[in-house]
Amino acid sequence: EEFKNVQGGQYRCTVKNGKKHGPGKYCYPNGACYDGEWVDDLYSGTGRYTYPNGDEYTGEFKNNMKHGQGKFTSKETGESYEGQWFEDKRQGQGTYTYRSGDIYTGEWVDDLKNGKGVYKFKSGDEYVGEFKKDVFDGHGLYNCASGDKFEGDFKENRKIKGQLVTSNGDVFIGEYQNDVKFKGVINFANGDYYEGPFKDDLPQGRGRARFSSNDQYEGEFWQGRIHGDGVYTTAENDVYTGQFEENQKSGRGRLKYNDGDTYEGDFRNDLRHGNGVLITKEGEYVGQFVNDKFDGNGRFVFTNGDEYEGQFKRGAKFGLGEYRFQNGDQFKGSWENDQRVKGVYIFKNGDVYDGESLNGVAHGKGVFKSKDGEFIGQFENGQRKTGKMKLDNGEIYDGEFKNDKKHGNGIYKYKNGDEFEGQFVDDLKHGKGKYITKARDVYEGDFVQGKIQGKGMFKYCSGDQYIGEFVGGLKQGQGVYKYASGAVYDGEWKNDQFNGKGVYRYANGDEYNGDWVEDQKEGYGILKFGTSVYEGSFKQGRPHGRGKLTSQGGRVDEGNWNRGEFIEEGEVE
Repeated sequence: EEFKNVQGGQYRCTVKNGKKHGPGKYCYPNGACYDGEWVDDLYSGTGRYTYPNGDEYTGEFKNNMKHGQGKFTSKETGESYEGQWFEDKRQGQGTYTYRSGDIYTGEWVDDLKNGKGVYKFKSGDEYVGEFKKDVFDGHGLYNCASGDKFEGDFKENRKIKGQLVTSNGDVFIGEYQNDVKFKGVINFANGDYYEGPFKDDLPQGRGRARFSSNDQYEGEFWQGRIHGDGVYTTAENDVYTGQFEENQKSGRGRLKYNDGDTYEGDFRNDLRHGNGVLITKEGEYVGQFVNDKFDGNGRFVFTNGDEYEGQFKRGAKFGLGEYRFQNGDQFKGSWENDQRVKGVYIFKNGDVYDGESLNGVAHGKGVFKSKDGEFIGQFENGQRKTGKMKLDNGEIYDGEFKNDKKHGNGIYKYKNGDEFEGQFVDDLKHGKGKYITKARDVYEGDFVQGKIQGKGMFKYCSGDQYIGEFVGGLKQGQGVYKYASGAVYDGEWKNDQFNGKGVYRYANGDEYNGDWVEDQKEGYGILKFGTSVYEGSFKQGRPHGRGKLTSQGGRVDEGNWNRGEFIEEGEVE
């Protein structure tokens, strides 16, 4: 048993019939060596073969070929195979360790992975299933290091169909193409659901989705997002039919709300944006939208028959616009936040208001025209406050108002030329004031409910003057009347006449002091005239009844008088 040169190599073994037979070691000129059992000059049995490049096989041989159980190790790559061999090829059960760190354990056929096996990647991924011609082929389970799990059919290392459960709980069941999802159903961990085609592992094409919110969508997808034409139904049963971009309503579409309202038109970023038509219980809007609100030019027809056409901003009437009321009224002018600001309001009856408004009523500067006349001035909360009112009959009032009536200080000019300046209450002269007639008679004093009443002074164009009390426009009470002639009456009045006690001083110096009835001396009185004095009863302005006349020189006539005639002791008629 020593080395011998045989066929160019060195051999140490037993020899039988001139052939290597039994245990022995043979080293070839190229550096290869076999150390093991021989049969008829061939490797047969158990042995170890070392290749010139350092590779090594240890195991069973038959007819110079690896056959049976054995382990092959590559010195250069570090890869190794340990398992069954058949005629120099891996066949049967075996484990292959790759230089990458990957490990396969399973069945082999004709030097290729074939049948059932387990492939463990260095990354932590693992495939358990069927192989064919060295690749995943057939049914298998692929476990990712990330926690994802796929179970299903493979073809040439690629998934064909099956179920994928991701680490976050998503579940996909369906078909694959080029190892990425192609068509199927995916239930997301958050409760969302999608059924339809895929591209590049993402929903793409026409499919259906149901979301955890109970919203539903059927239509086109692109790169995992709702994109294209489709129908979206919310949990509240709002239904949108139209175009989408990046999961949002965008383009043309129709939205039907669960309360029966509908919108048809343009959308952007999930909001009504562009031109559209909105029909609600309140009415119909046709026009422009910005960020879900009326914005731009539009027309709204209300269910009650009112109609607005003009500009909008942030959902409200804003800018120039015309509003036509069902009752026939109309307004044309500027708006802010749904309220009239300035413009012309034409009433059904022909009245016109041109001016400023607040909270839907006249407020600020304005002009109101009606069949009765015209008012120019300030309004407050829909009512006249201060200004000039020109009546159709030619009369003019310039002053203050309250509750749309003359109230406060003002000047009223009558069509007949009369003029009043003073205080008003509830459309009537009331308080202090000055009344000037066309003839230039002047009253200055108190008024009550439109009439001269209280204390005042009346200056007549004739030069006469009265200072005293009035009731119902008539001199009544206490007062002094001075005549232009110089005569003066100082006393009581009733119904514009001397009535009661009073003193009348004549321009010539005569004087009567006594009782009056309807402008005539009647009752008891003292009349001084010239150098004479009559004291006694009067009737209809003349001495009548019992009286005494004292004349110049001391003559006294005392007795009965009849209609100005002394009758001594006779009867009075």
